[in-house]
Amino acid sequence: MMKFNLLLTFGVLAAVLSNARALTKEELETIQKDMLVHVKACSEKFGVSIDEIKAAKEKHDIEGMDPCLIGCVFKSTKLVNDEGMYDPDVAIEDSNKYLSSDDDKAKFKDIANDCAKVNDEDVSDGKEGCERSKLLLGCFAKHKSELMPEARRR
Repeated sequence: MMKFNLLLTFGVLAAVLSNARALTKEELETIQKDMLVHVKACSEKFGVSIDEIKAAKEKHDIEGMDPCLIGCVFKSTKLVNDEGMYDPDVAIEDSNKYLSSDDDKAKFKDIANDCAKVNDEDVSDGKEGCERSKLLLGCFAKHKSELMPEARRR
């Protein structure tokens, strides 16, 4: 997975990585390019424009996002498996492709494992993974500031 981008639906994950101090401009561009493929495909499937996603990102409004749009991207990138369950091992493995700092890798591993608690939540859509994906996005959003450089300098 971890083909992160800066769009909100999937951008919370990207924000976690893109704010990591070890991420270079080239790494960020690679993340954005990789993720955009998934975002576009799922946006078309759900009739959501990239501009609408960008607007939601700017408003920090994940509540207004279709959970199945989030699920589509997370499944497409293998962050959520075919059973509708989050796979932290995939998140960790793929984040290692983008993070060069051992500290950032370790911190993201902690975050990815903490967010595995979404697999314990009751959801009504089972294998679809829509509700769990939205819970996962919320969990990553909660941890966003932990990899921001300014938070580490304190």
